[in-house]
Amino acid sequence: MGLTEMKMTMIEKLIAAKVGHAVKPGDIVTVGADRVMLDDIMMPFIAAKFEEMGFQKLWDPEKVVIICDHLVPASQVDDIRAYKLSNEFAAKYDVPNLHRSDGICHQLMTEAGYVKPGDLVFGTDSHTTTYGCVGAFSTGIGYTEMAAVLGTGEIWLRVPETIRIEINGELPANVMSKDVILRIIGDLTAAGATYRALEFTGDTVEAMSLSSRMTMANMGIEAGAKCALFAPDEKTAEYLGIELTDAERALAGDADAPCEKVLRYRAEDFVPVMALPSNVDHVAAIRDLEPVAIDQVFLGSCTNGRLEDLMAAAEILKGKHIAPFVKLIVTPASRKIWEEAEANGTLATLSAAGAMITHPAASAAGEPAAYSRTGSAWSRPTIETSSAEWEAPRWRFISRPRRVRQLPRSRANSRRQHVKSVFKNPASARCSGHGETQGIPRRDFRTRRRGRLCRGGACAERCRRSGFNR
Repeated sequence: MGLTEMKMTMIEKLIAAKVGHAVKPGDIVTVGADRVMLDDIMMPFIAAKFEEMGFQKLWDPEKVVIICDHLVPASQVDDIRAYKLSNEFAAKYDVPNLHRSDGICHQLMTEAGYVKPGDLVFGTDSHTTTYGCVGAFSTGIGYTEMAAVLGTGEIWLRVPETIRIEINGELPANVMSKDVILRIIGDLTAAGATYRALEFTGDTVEAMSLSSRMTMANMGIEAGAKCALFAPDEKTAEYLGIELTDAERALAGDADAPCEKVLRYRAEDFVPVMALPSNVDHVAAIRDLEPVAIDQVFLGSCTNGRLEDLMAAAEILKGKHIAPFVKLIVTPASRKIWEEAEANGTLATLSAAGAMITHPAASAAGEPAAYSRTGSAWSRPTIETSSAEWEAPRWRFISRPRRVRQLPRSRANSRRQHVKSVFKNPASARCSGHGETQGIPRRDFRTRRRGRLCRGGACAERCRRSGFNR
């Protein structure tokens, strides 16, 4: 039976077209990458691993896109290292596609035409699933895998099972695609689609704009999905500025193709919802929630920083002003969206309402500085948490993420207890080496050197003034 005669889901058609033969869920295949995306926050690790593997050149520099967006603007001096390494890597290996502060990576990949229907795309960010909105297989991978792809142009995959989601009808007023995907994630749970392909179909989906589809594809990873796919249509072609080929039109999954699961929804049943702290699948209808005081609102990110999102907020805020104790941060997803929002008056309306308009970037959605420490999480320094207390473990978290995660459980627990003891007993923090020998020796978890604890005297005073003993 030929490929055209078999009943296949969309993901099976995408992969079969690349490998040249029929595939089924569970098959292990080696595929070539049509495009790869490298973000600034991972560039130091990718560059180091690429050279460690012994590669001398990229398999195809034209297919590589480097985007600086997560560490924009730089919140600490070390962030600049990512920019420098991105520039150096692009220059050394002749990468022509380098974006600096042009917008969020996932917005730019489709907006700039880097992704086309039927492509296989890999990126060093979990929300790379976004490009499924134009009919491409796209998924996030780690920096070690990316280094290998840069050198070989290939990667192995297991063909995922498919969960088909059919939505028919007309969405009620004030219900957007974010409400739809949150409801679906709530039904699937945060792990309910792990390594599955989500395939969205139905006349409701067909009526959605590309921006709305991007939101849903972007959020597919929040249910654990390997990819989230929409069949390419005329809206896709218009957005990308292309003419669809017969092969691209045929990518839509067959209605009677076997799937692991089929979820069916009436569009009229959707209502505005919210994901409650602290899990994305903890979803509730807004009408069922009690009012709660808020301090800050962020409108942007790779999920909701597009023009239709900004316009929806502007429509609500037109002629009004935010509460005096609330901060509203608005971040357009790209320079193009910024210009469009400025041209039609959206940004003026939001600004008049008291919003802070930032330049296009991952902003609060991607900045490491946005981490918060409540109990065991991370935060910026406060009156209770000094800069030295915060910077030491934060540096470790950013610079050695894989090493810490790969520690044996006993050592990892020991390190966590050690870090907690520093926060709990500020006076017991490591001396930086002022020549004193007071205290008991311990390993400095920032520098991995043997150090000594200050318990008083001149050394403790010097440590206190320099911030090391906080």
